[in-house]
Amino acid sequence: DIKNIVAEFVDFARLPAPIFAKQEICSLINDLIESKKLINKNINYLFETDIKTYYLICDIAQINRVLFNLLLNSEEALEKSIKEKIIIVKLSHSSKTLSIIVSDNGTGFDQQTLLKAKEAYYTSKKNGTGLGLSIVNRIVIEHFGEVEIANNNMNGADIKLSFDITMLNKRIK
Repeated sequence: DIKNIVAEFVDFARLPAPIFAKQEICSLINDLIESKKLINKNINYLFETDIKTYYLICDIAQINRVLFNLLLNSEEALEKSIKEKIIIVKLSHSSKTLSIIVSDNGTGFDQQTLLKAKEAYYTSKKNGTGLGLSIVNRIVIEHFGEVEIANNNMNGADIKLSFDITMLNKRIK
């Protein structure tokens, strides 16, 4: 546990600046979900989008880390659930915004967590470091985006990532 805490702290302190490139985001999400299905057969993972391909200007390693972290958080929220375990990743876009929502039917957030979840070192988990969502938030902000945290109608959580496509497109020269 101490090793993991130190590793997360170091990652947070040394998070490199993003290296932007044009990346196909639909296949990244699909591949990540398919690998999660192989590992966690007791969770029903769904990827919902009406887009076959979408090229996002991003640091693909950092966006992969964001999505992996959000899926891990959802999995942990489902650990003690006796109902059908569901994690849904939704991808949508407009002319100005790309949105990715990770939803689960786990335990959801209490009011304090809704307010503080993105703050460094805040955690509601027994063995948490409080860095996971703050790292996610930092990466998303550096990708001209924002993170919204809410409870959903499945009694679980929604984490919505919204990226400003106009600003990201200016990152490629």
